[in-house]
Amino acid sequence: MPAPWPPWAARRRHHTTLRRLLFLACFCSGFVHLRPLGFAGPQARAPVGLGIDLGTSGVRICIVEKLQRGEEAPSIMYEASARWSDKEGAEALVWIRELQKLLRNCDQQILQRLDAVAVSGTSASVLVVNSATGALERGPRMYNYAVEGLAGDKAMDAIKQHAPVGHAVQSRSSSFAKLLAWHLEQPLSNVSRLVHQADYVAAALAHGLTGSRLRVPQPTGLLEFASDRHNSLKLGFDVKELR
Repeated sequence: MPAPWPPWAARRRHHTTLRRLLFLACFCSGFVHLRPLGFAGPQARAPVGLGIDLGTSGVRICIVEKLQRGEEAPSIMYEASARWSDKEGAEALVWIRELQKLLRNCDQQILQRLDAVAVSGTSASVLVVNSATGALERGPRMYNYAVEGLAGDKAMDAIKQHAPVGHAVQSRSSSFAKLLAWHLEQPLSNVSRLVHQADYVAAALAHGLTGSRLRVPQPTGLLEFASDRHNSLKLGFDVKELR
């Protein structure tokens, strides 16, 4: 029988609040924070935090213990990394698979003390998820993917008509250009959601996976995603007006 994913899923029957993770957007590039509500671990020991960094050539994780009074730096409990090729790195299931391997090699007693998770991904690496089923509708278009062809040209023409000169969305590799080109290639539905790499992995940690699909939380029946200002900038976010 396969091990549960994420690693703390087996504890959910004892800690029902762990099923609901609060997404806190950290205003740094590519970060999304998740914090379990009301769960501090089974032992009266310092909680630990998990950092996940998804890069262009692989993923690395680091688990640190909460800084104690009098300490100058937090204690590193565990570090590990995995590499992938450019082709593999453009597949969402590879991100999850390699992260699974790293976490399963970690001492499970350390994971029992997990209090917070931070996920960092490459900016403007996006995919489209069906928020009602959790299915992947459009595979990842990575940070360096530039829209092309008829749909890409139409997307850029539309953007140039409305976006300020010099704005990040004017780039063919911007998240907004990818989103618009996807819609022009084949219309997206009202349950389609553009999801950044970090947000997708965060959702997998929060809700789990069934095969290749994100689990849809109940009773809402819809997946919700949060992101940060840096990712949103390449979707047209105005950093001056904060809208």
